[in-house]
Amino acid sequence: MPKHFQSMGRRENTPQKSLTSGKGHSTTFHSIPATRDEARILKNIVNCAIKAIKMVSLPVAEHPQGLDDLVEGFQSVVSKEKVQITGIVGMGGSGKTTLAKELFNRNFSSFDRCSFVFDVRDAASKYALAKKQKKLLRDLGVDHLPFDHVDEGKAVLGNRLRFHRVLIVLDDIDHVDQLNTLLPNKDNLGSQSMVIVTTRELGVLYSWGLSCIYKMPRLNRSNAEKLFCWHAFLQPSPPAGFISLVEKFLKAGNGLPLSLKVFGGQLYGSNSKANWKSQLRKLSRILPTDIKQRLQVSYDALDEEEKEMFLDVACFLIGENKSKAIAVWDGSGWSGAPGLETLVNKSLVELVSDPVYPGQSPSYADKIRMHDNLRDMGREIASRHSSYRIWFPEQIKQHSLERMLVRGIQSADAFCAFKEYRYPLMRTSKRQSKFPRLSVKLQILFVRGTEFTEEFASLSEDIVWLRWENFPHRSLPSWFTLRNLSVLELSGANELEELWESNADPPLQLRELIIFGVSKLQSLPHSVGRLKHLKKIDCYFGGDSLPEELCRLHSLELLALSSSTKLSSLPAGFGNLLSLQHLSLQCCSLLRALPDSFKQLIHLKYLNLTGCEILSSLPAGFGDLINLQTIDLESCKQLKTLPDSFKQLIHLKSLNLKYCEKIKLRLDML
Repeated sequence: MPKHFQSMGRRENTPQKSLTSGKGHSTTFHSIPATRDEARILKNIVNCAIKAIKMVSLPVAEHPQGLDDLVEGFQSVVSKEKVQITGIVGMGGSGKTTLAKELFNRNFSSFDRCSFVFDVRDAASKYALAKKQKKLLRDLGVDHLPFDHVDEGKAVLGNRLRFHRVLIVLDDIDHVDQLNTLLPNKDNLGSQSMVIVTTRELGVLYSWGLSCIYKMPRLNRSNAEKLFCWHAFLQPSPPAGFISLVEKFLKAGNGLPLSLKVFGGQLYGSNSKANWKSQLRKLSRILPTDIKQRLQVSYDALDEEEKEMFLDVACFLIGENKSKAIAVWDGSGWSGAPGLETLVNKSLVELVSDPVYPGQSPSYADKIRMHDNLRDMGREIASRHSSYRIWFPEQIKQHSLERMLVRGIQSADAFCAFKEYRYPLMRTSKRQSKFPRLSVKLQILFVRGTEFTEEFASLSEDIVWLRWENFPHRSLPSWFTLRNLSVLELSGANELEELWESNADPPLQLRELIIFGVSKLQSLPHSVGRLKHLKKIDCYFGGDSLPEELCRLHSLELLALSSSTKLSSLPAGFGNLLSLQHLSLQCCSLLRALPDSFKQLIHLKYLNLTGCEILSSLPAGFGDLINLQTIDLESCKQLKTLPDSFKQLIHLKSLNLKYCEKIKLRLDML
């Protein structure tokens, strides 16, 4: 790391000292080497003067807030590694360029040459990267530039960068080819050089081999209020009578500088509270045009599949598990995992770890989050998209759904609107209704307390994700087509006795099965063993055993049978679940023992046996589960000891033996 980046000062509010004062620049006249050649002295003086005059501070922000904190955060990342190239990554409008300009202004005087290359992505889209190469070379002191092709420019740049101590900022990169074009020999930088790259694309930085990355945080509340109020009122705090309204706009802005600036600027000069409230109402459905245009840049860069995935997140998947999103998208014929990775790398969605199961597989711990502005932008796009998504009842009023291609319907309340506006999809009484002529493919459906008739059969053919609250049937109806179902969620299913009828074809594409709030379900169907794609079972049932066919699920990664209080044993072949990473048998209070084959679960990372009150021992080969990281044995009141092989669990991070009243441990076990 260049030494001059180790002690970045606080931002000064006063203008930088001029050249004639001899301060504020390292290139003052006393640094010119002494020589008897007067012509050479004069040339050096002129070059230093030109450099100092040219390198005036870049305009950063009209009302900068939190820049000192961002600079300190950047410095803390850079100081951990001896690196010359650092990435700044964040969503559009998060302040990446503002931070980069501030860092540039604070440090350009410490370098021999410096260059800030703006809008690289835009230049690349216009086949104008050669112009950016020339701009960079001119800033590095190369005036004769007889080339028009990027390959020629790469050759010149590669030879030039090694000879100078340079500061370079490459702003708004979105492809690794752009980095290779503007910085072709990154390993040959001068030893005291520094390069900063800003991007929305985390994957680009990784692909380029960059590990030192600063991720843009959101503004804290104090700085967010100041930024908004400067743009709305030309003062750092709200005037009397506007405090509560400002608070609502801060919530809408969600710490994103771009949003706060545009929201504030939109209200500048308005003292009408009615106008402020009107703008708030609009924000709940649509973003101001200039914000949307800025945020939509990343969306427009997605391919068609990725755009569909983005719209699914905005309408249906916020707060859902990463694994569920991937299952839905794979079931739709898309590339779920790569698509989600793209959305994350483009800062369009975030993955936030769920603290409930700290030891579980990341695939099930990560929840999907999306900035409110991106969500609203996505929903606005979805409202006029060719594949329609419905997430609130008023949409039924606004559009005729007859013959419309519908991707998904999220709001259970929307079904009341179908009935009211003569588009009934269901009956909630004894009177049956007909369906509208909705076009395929209806692939996502959330309903509550609804009894479908057989007329639903044609619409069910393409459903990939079904969430049914207050499920009213004893099983999934025989006419219900399951062949494309990838995620099935049933809750409040007090009448459910079997998942599907014994003579019915099971949903062979099912990847996730989630069942809660049932009282009559005694077991899983024997045909569950045919579900070769099934990765997750999270359910409760009232029986005392599981079908042996369950052990054929070689793709199963998560099995949670919490509160199955009558379960007394596991199948003998349970160890054949070779992909299992997460097992929860919490509050299976009648479970007597684990089968001998249990030691074969070598990929198991998380085991929860909390409340297995009569479990008295663990299998002798328990230590073969070498990948176990978390074991919860709380309230296993009859457990007396741990097997000798327990000390083989070299990756174990957490062991909970709370309320294990009879257990006796030897120190050599741990």
